[in-house]
Amino acid sequence: MKTLCVLLFALCWCGGAVGAVDDPVALFKAGKFEEAKQAFLKVLDKDPDDPVAMYYLGRLTTEGALSRRHFNRLLEKYPTHYLADDAQFELGEADFADPAGLYLSARRRFRNLLRSFPDSPHAAMAYYRIGLTFLVVNQPDSAIVAFDFAIGRKDLEVTPQARLGLLEALVMKGQKDVALQQAEVWVAEGAGDVAEEVRELIHRLGGDILPLKKKEGRFRVRVGLFESERNVAALKKRLEGAGFSIFLDKRVGSKQTSVFAGPYIKKADAERDRKRISELENLSCVVEEKR
Repeated sequence: MKTLCVLLFALCWCGGAVGAVDDPVALFKAGKFEEAKQAFLKVLDKDPDDPVAMYYLGRLTTEGALSRRHFNRLLEKYPTHYLADDAQFELGEADFADPAGLYLSARRRFRNLLRSFPDSPHAAMAYYRIGLTFLVVNQPDSAIVAFDFAIGRKDLEVTPQARLGLLEALVMKGQKDVALQQAEVWVAEGAGDVAEEVRELIHRLGGDILPLKKKEGRFRVRVGLFESERNVAALKKRLEGAGFSIFLDKRVGSKQTSVFAGPYIKKADAERDRKRISELENLSCVVEEKR
């Protein structure tokens, strides 16, 4: 819906006095930020209450106080505008990133966003940020609630970060064993882009990933059988860098090394990674089940 509104707005500009070349939204999307800023300033000269101009000037203005003023004016004048939740989110992000640590203000902003726009595409990130603000002030129980809400939104980008936040909250709460167990299972199932961070947490908690790989999960992906140790080491490094959990099996007296990904508790997860590894390495990988 928002994309449609932006497109309609752009079409209005193209048919109006400004013209397609000077369309400030198009300039912004093209990365011509200074030109876009000047174009939006001209819009405000003609109409000081133009909501789209206020929003984009809030994003384009480097002076924090002035940027907040644009966003706040948009929210004051047009609280139900299609860009209002974006403005509220930007205000929360600005407070969260402020060197002065305006975490309470940021939390209030994000809560206002969730209250006014429960279906906002920023909702998952808002819950995640709220969880972080509770971690900062050593309130793990409240952080866990917020991270659970963020995970429940099933946002592919936010969910891994929220799961990490949840583990940190458990550690802060004194439930280190629970955090370690969940982290080890997560790595065994495949932690994707945050695998390295999860491994670091496991190491910090005194855990060991290797024993887990031997006992957790019935499924594994056989990547291949290789003779060159150099090729095996390079393959292992590439796949671990891509977020896969890799282990090796070299039989005594054999010159060949088997390379596996996993183990996996769910066969569907093993099949997913089999396909990904096959495409990445151009190999015929297979899923195996330990009996």
